[in-house]
This record gives sequence, structure tokens and C-alpha cells, in this order.
Amino acid sequence: MLLNLLSNAAKFTGPGGTIRLSAGRTAGGGIALAIADTGIGVNAEEVIVALRPFRQVDNALSRRYEGTGLGLPLAQRLIELHGGKLNIESVPGQGTTVTVSLPPARVLS
Repeated sequence: MLLNLLSNAAKFTGPGGTIRLSAGRTAGGGIALAIADTGIGVNAEEVIVALRPFRQVDNALSRRYEGTGLGLPLAQRLIELHGGKLNIESVPGQGTTVTVSLPPARVLS
């Protein structure tokens, strides 16, 4: 999951941009991982499209970014299978922050 989310951040962040990975414990004892980038960003409707299997925001034949459209849906499903949640906040032209929240049951003491 993390490899896919970091790969997406790298793919959509141009030269000179930044990608930040942070981790912390939640108030309930779970863990939250956040990947924030200064990439191309998307609007709320495009986030919904990106989370559908085999769908991509840019589906033109001449699109700039490669992929099958499975990375985000698979990551989301794996996170959910662990009892967690995936949250995506994005602003076109400013970047994206993806947060993975996992429950305390998935955190080793």
C-alpha cells in the first residue's frame, strides 16, 4: 500500500517538487501515515474517479501518465481489509495528501 502511494506521489510530482512521508499515533492508539506532495493535484470529482478500478483521471489516448488505474483502488481495499481508512485531500496545481489510518489492532506494541 505504502509503496503504491509513494509511487503515485513521485509520478505526479515534477522536478523540484517535494514529497513528505509522516507517521504518528492516533488518539485511539492506531497509526496514521500521511504522504503529502506538491504535485499536480486533482479536484474532488477526480478523486472519486481515481478510486474506481481501471479508471484514471486522464483517460485520453495521449495521456501523460502511465498506469492501469488499479493502484489506488487496491490500496484502498487492502487498507479497508485491515480495518483502516484511506483519505485523499487534493487541490489542483497545489498537490495531494493521502492519509492511511489503521486501528490499534494493527499496531505492534
